[in-house]
Formats: sequence, C-alpha cells, structure tokens
Amino acid sequence: MNHAPNRLTSLLHRLGVAGPARVGGCQGSGAPSGQCSLVARWNVRVVVLTLCSVTAFLALVAGPAQAFYQHAYLSQVTEVPAEGPRGESVPLPGPVTTVQSMTVDQGHLWIAESISGTSNRRVDEFNAETGAFMAQIFGGATNLEHGIAVGHSTGEGEVYVATETSVVVFSEAGTQQATWIGTPSASFSHIEDIAVDNSSSIADSAAGDVYVLDGEAVDVFKPETNGKETYVTQITGTPGKPFFSHGTSSEGISHVAVDQSSGELIVSNKTWIDLFKPTESMPGHYEFVRQITGPPPSDTFGGYGISGIAYDSNGEIYAAERDSGLIYEFSSSGAYLGRTGGEGTPEGTFGIPGPDQGLAVDPATHHLFVGVYHENGEPDAVDVFGPDIVVPDVATTPATGVQAAGEGTVAATLNGTVNPDGAGPATCDFIWGTSEAALEHEAKCESTVPEGTSPLPVKASLSGLEPDVTYYFRLTATNANGANPGEAWQDERFTTPGPGVHGESLSDVSAEVATLEASIDPNGTPTTYYFQYGPSSAYGSEIPSAPGPSIGAGEGDVQVSQHVTGLSAHTVYYYRVVALSEVEAGKPKPFYGPDQTFVTQRAGEPLQLPDGRQWELVSPANMHGATMQPIFEQGIIQASASGDAFVDHSFERSPESEPAGEANHEFILSGRGADGWSSRDLSY
Repeated sequence: MNHAPNRLTSLLHRLGVAGPARVGGCQGSGAPSGQCSLVARWNVRVVVLTLCSVTAFLALVAGPAQAFYQHAYLSQVTEVPAEGPRGESVPLPGPVTTVQSMTVDQGHLWIAESISGTSNRRVDEFNAETGAFMAQIFGGATNLEHGIAVGHSTGEGEVYVATETSVVVFSEAGTQQATWIGTPSASFSHIEDIAVDNSSSIADSAAGDVYVLDGEAVDVFKPETNGKETYVTQITGTPGKPFFSHGTSSEGISHVAVDQSSGELIVSNKTWIDLFKPTESMPGHYEFVRQITGPPPSDTFGGYGISGIAYDSNGEIYAAERDSGLIYEFSSSGAYLGRTGGEGTPEGTFGIPGPDQGLAVDPATHHLFVGVYHENGEPDAVDVFGPDIVVPDVATTPATGVQAAGEGTVAATLNGTVNPDGAGPATCDFIWGTSEAALEHEAKCESTVPEGTSPLPVKASLSGLEPDVTYYFRLTATNANGANPGEAWQDERFTTPGPGVHGESLSDVSAEVATLEASIDPNGTPTTYYFQYGPSSAYGSEIPSAPGPSIGAGEGDVQVSQHVTGLSAHTVYYYRVVALSEVEAGKPKPFYGPDQTFVTQRAGEPLQLPDGRQWELVSPANMHGATMQPIFEQGIIQASASGDAFVDHSFERSPESEPAGEANHEFILSGRGADGWSSRDLSY
C-alpha cells in the first residue's frame, strides 16, 4: 500500500507545481510502470528547493510503505425541509429515503431518491460542507433516480438526471433544458448510471464529456449549449472481453465514475471495477488500464457485491459492498488501502449502501458521502465522513509459548506487529475467543507503540486457557486519529495441548453406590484418568488410585466410568474427573474436569429418576411402517414447557402403510393426557 505519489502530490501542490496532467513519451521509455505513471501525471515547473525542503521532499516520497486508511464520521443529511433557504415552499419535503444516486460538485451535494411506499422521486441540492438544504430541482412521479451528475463544460452548469430510458438535462437553477433519448443508432434501453468528466487537465481530451451507462455499454457524449449533446463513442468492454461476457444480465455493469483530476474512468458490475483512460493522441478512444476485483484475502467482493463506486480526485477509488455495509478503498493502481463503515455511526447502525449508487466523494475536500437505508426501522440518511485519516497498520502473527501451566490450564502468547505509519504513537489490543464469529475477550498489548514508520512487534500473554480448545485472535490498534479494528482474514488460531474433558455424568445412583462417567479426548498425548469424589469440594477419595488406567494417545473422545461403593445414604457428594497427560515427556500433568455434585438415595428406596419421573412409552405402538427420527437437531422440532407434548418427525413410511397414500415424511404431534400418551399426524 504505497502512498508516496499521494504525499508527493500534496507536496508539489504546496510548492506550486502545476498538475495533474499527462505528458507523452512515457510509454516505451523503459521506465518502471510506477515511475511512468507518476511522470505522466505531472506538468513540471522549475522549483528551487532548499536543503531542508529537499530533505522533507525525500522523507515524504519515501514515506511509510503501508498505511491503513479510514474516514471519521462527521454528520448526516436526513431531511428535506418544507421551506427552502429563501422561504420558498418545497414541493416534496420529508425524510431522506432510499437514496439511489449521488454526486458532489463545487461544494454541492446532489441526491436523487425514490420515496419509499410511493411513486414519487425527487432531486435535491445540499451544501456539501454543512448539509444545509439548498434547493429541490425536481419532485414528482417521474423515475429520475437512475443516476445524477453535474457538468460545467458549456459554462452554463448542467444537472444530468437519468430515467431508465432517457437523460433529462436541467440547469443548476432547476429549469429543464433538454432530454436525451439515445445514440444516433439506438435508443437508450436501460440506463443504470451517469457521470461527467469535470477535469481541467489540458491533456484530457475527454474533459467535459458525459458518460451514460446503458445496458452493457457506456455511451460517451460531448455536451453542447442549451442541454444539447453530440455523440462521441461507445465503450463496450476490455480488450477481448466485452462487458456482457463478464456475467449474466443480473450481474451486468451498473456503475460509472470519473477521476475529476485526471479524467480516468471506472466502470463496475457486482464483482469487478475496470479502469480506463482517454487516449490523448486519439480523441474518442479509451485505453483499458487495469481491473480491481476486491479486497484481500480473496481479492473478491462478497455476497451481492458492489452497490456503488466513487473516484476521488486524489486517485483513490471507493467501492461499497452491499452485504457487509463496508466501503473499501483502493489506489488507482489497485492497491488495497483500507475500509470504512460496518461498525456503525454515533447516529445508529451503518446500514446498507444504497441499492444503486449510494456513494459519492467531494473532489475538493475528499469527504465521503454514503447513502444508506435500513431494514430494521431506523431512518434512512446520507452519512458524511471526513477525508483520509491514517490509523496504525496491523498484522496478526502466530501465537507462541502455547503450553501447559499450573492447575491443569494452558498459557499462550499472542503476537503481531503494529506500524504507526508516521501518524503518532499507538496502543494495541488483541481480541480473542473460542469462535471466529465472537472474539469476545480482550488482552492489552504489553507495551505501547512509539512514533515511527516501521512495523514493531507486540504481544500479550494469556493464562488459564482450557486444554484441547481452539482459540482465535486478532490484533487491533488505535492512535489519535482512530482505531484499526483489524481484518477477519488476518485472524490467527491455535489449539491448546492437553486432554479435553467433554462431559461428566453419573448413573445407577442408589443409597450406597453410583457410577461416575466422563468423556475424555487424549488429544494426541498419552493419557490416564481417575475420579476424585467426597462429601465436600475437598473430595478426599479417588477411584482408581492415581495415575489410573491408560486411555491411549489418540484423537477423539474416549468414554470412561468407575463404579463407586460404600457411599452414605441421602448425602451430597462432589466429584470430578482428573486426566493425567504427558504434555511434557515423562512429566504427566493433571487436567481437571469441572466440579459436579449428586445426591444418593434414601436408605431402602428403590432407584428413582430425578424429579420422580418414570419411563413411559411415548411413540405410538403401531407406527404403520414409519421410523421416528432420533433426538438430534432435525429430530424433535418443538416441545412444550411442561414436557407433556412435543412435535417429532418420522420418515421412511412403507408403501403398505395405513392409511393409504401417506407421505414418506410426517410430523407427529404427541401429547400426554389422562389416559397416557397419544399421537397424531400433522399435515404439511
């Protein structure tokens, strides 16, 4: 994740170097591609640098090799008021709902919405810095939500808003000027998005052009005065691979955006983003640059894929992933830079990026705008985030020192590295647990991370871990800018040594005897066992004598039991199993099962089930050839709280079953009445 070009950009702007622009002659020069792209993006002016400024220049260019970018939450746009800023009546006021497309231009945020539960649509203008409502240029039943863009190439200022089959051109004051219905050869069939190249680069032959994503192609137009247009060309795909060949029609291209600094163009469907640039020597032609397929580790977008894209003027690309609610950030070279969202905002859950293009970025302030909607009753909104902030870069590395400790537990050391990325000192924590989905525990790093630009090792020690358990952990880090929560794909895991006690039970309890039972997994280490028992938690007795019989050194549970005699009647007894494991060769270590209790029967009483229960036949005596499902996840479906009724599932009813025509699978309702248990079939 090399951000040296961005740091160089910032420095050269401060030094007065003009840019960005392209300079011919880079291709074929033999320069490395990264150098070529840097040279090709700048018109260079002679600048005199002092020794101090040269040092600063080199430090900025060298910079940290990696950084993890995020965006801090700033505010929300939530409402279209009933009254405009000059006291005028707004035709269609109300809460922001179902944002379909957005764009930011010259400090103004333009939003196209479909109003939930109605056929109404509206197009509104807000102050991008303050969120204040400015004007409503449309409010009505026309489907003006398939894309919105603003251009200035004619000097008049035009707002382009797409329906499914046309582009309606408004003046910035809201006056409708013209309607585009297609190219010279065909009408628009299904417009998905629209964008305008507002770059000022003299080398951008496409400056001012309007891109209309229609069907499986991008139509390019040159705007004229009074909202008119001249058709330029059509972009149909990458070399040797038309857009339509990337997937089914439901996965066709759906988003288009432009770098307002360089004029580069990005086109996406659900699973990839293609980058193009206008060819300086051949106006009307576009060169395919590269493809971005997703964030690490799989480099793919998950679930329903991309729901919106935006291209910042600093060359950074944003892609909203619909399922996760995350906004991924990439450099124009395709390097993954970071992510924003997912954890929510102070106003509520982050929600889901809008179903079309609920994503925009201000090319001047680099603020990020995300149109979200909620399926849980929370109000929709446009969440506003600030520009890039650098948070520490983290990497989780394997655990060390995983070994048996005192009292039958295990200790481990969690490891990772933190790179402050020149953004100040950092603190860090490991989050950990026994499930990938729930890292519910936290362990602070043993030291803070000082200011610097290189990865530094960090660690945290854990104790009291259970044997034969798989633990998962992830490193997180925080600096003054914010927190890097780490990535799920960075998670590490380890399995603790020692035997696993996976169950303790007892049977055949009477006044004087009981059978103690347990399930033990040797976990690949020679293991013996015995039980401790007695009238208190101090136990006092054991059976058999330690170290007890061997259960081998295999993998998987071994069932063990010991019959205890000579107990006292009607007495509370404590017991637990002890597994002795050679986790260190020749040095068996004890691992203890959890404390358990039982009560012996009164003298002279017969063996009884707990709570006075008795064994009863529940299943009907005549099953008509059916087989009842055993008690497991797909067996008993539901039971009453009192235990006098439940629903079970039968299968494999024979063809000779009665009554005739019964299905091979039935739900059975069983209930207990005055005459005992009875059952009947349930239809489905």
